[in-house]
Amino acid sequence: MRPASSLAATTVPSCKGVYVWRQISDGEAVYVGSATGEEGLWKRIIRQHLNPKYRMPDGKEKSVFRKAVAADIGARPGEQCVDFIRERFCVAWLACPGDAREVIHEAEAVMIRQCQPRYNKQGK
Repeated sequence: MRPASSLAATTVPSCKGVYVWRQISDGEAVYVGSATGEEGLWKRIIRQHLNPKYRMPDGKEKSVFRKAVAADIGARPGEQCVDFIRERFCVAWLACPGDAREVIHEAEAVMIRQCQPRYNKQGK
């Protein structure tokens, strides 16, 4: 687990994989996601979840995780939501080099079923 506040672009791998956001206070899993596109985990965690400028043209949150966090805490999109994530959450990932999309999506589904994170849509 790495606190979001300590993450740098060089600490997150650019390969595909599965990741889980947890509360620092009690370790509760709050969101499970997968990264199967180009630049993999790095793009999902650093460029999307922790980048306040990653928003829709109308200014709304583009990241499902950030959208759920913002709605839960009543935060404004962008900077306020990202600051909250950096202060209160940590992230862990399982890197899966190569093209293992099916395995990654199955691992994500299993983790969601087992952890039942509050910011994921259940039944995925």
